[in-house]
Amino acid sequence: MSAPQVTIPTRLNGASAEGGARSRLVLLPYAGGSAAVYHPWRRLLASDFEVQVIELPGRGQEIRRALLDEPEPVLAELEDQLRRTPAPRTFLFGHSMGARLALALSERVPVDGVVVSCAPAPGAMPSWKTMGRSDEQLLAEAKALGGFPDEVLAHRELLELVLPVLRADLLLLERLEARALRPLSCPLAVYWASDDPAVPRSAALAWSKWSARSPIYWQATGGHFAPFQQPASSTAWLRGVLRAFEANAGEAPRAVGG
Repeated sequence: MSAPQVTIPTRLNGASAEGGARSRLVLLPYAGGSAAVYHPWRRLLASDFEVQVIELPGRGQEIRRALLDEPEPVLAELEDQLRRTPAPRTFLFGHSMGARLALALSERVPVDGVVVSCAPAPGAMPSWKTMGRSDEQLLAEAKALGGFPDEVLAHRELLELVLPVLRADLLLLERLEARALRPLSCPLAVYWASDDPAVPRSAALAWSKWSARSPIYWQATGGHFAPFQQPASSTAWLRGVLRAFEANAGEAPRAVGG
């Protein structure tokens, strides 16, 4: 039996309004999330970028595939797919767990910019621990972040679908956090939310140590899932960030830690 594959189910290829090839934007999910959470973003950004939304196994269009909780098969498949579909520039956006996927993936493929959302900088907070936590503990923490609607939490049948995905993704996050990382040589932007219980201000500002260039910061109002509750303003900011990345592609990086 072949190994389960990570897929990029949505490819919006084509030329820009100016006639040139468009930059590629790859959207990476949060723990327990599917590609569906980015559907409004895809609609809002498709005229400016080639948008590719990552679907991990065990959910959405890949619900029949086995879940993955180890980084290597996930990263290897994503690397293969991105290398087989070249673009003039590639930008990565990752929310929460997706931010750590973006960092790890940027070490394997050429990347022209990374945007992290509602994620603490590496080493800024204690690493996540999934092993030994009960389903009830995982659900309580997810609920505190606003990750699941009450109607999902109230139905055991839905929870039986959601819990294995959440646990596998949190194990994936735990293992990603245990990996050694190199600071980014490409531009970095950081989105964080004022009332996010998972990412205090200090953990967001600590991203400055992980880029060879001064990061672009934006503080939004709201909690951990603010980007998805405010798709119009979030994608407008993201569009501006990526345009700035494109315009300053030749800018020399500063020394890390400066």
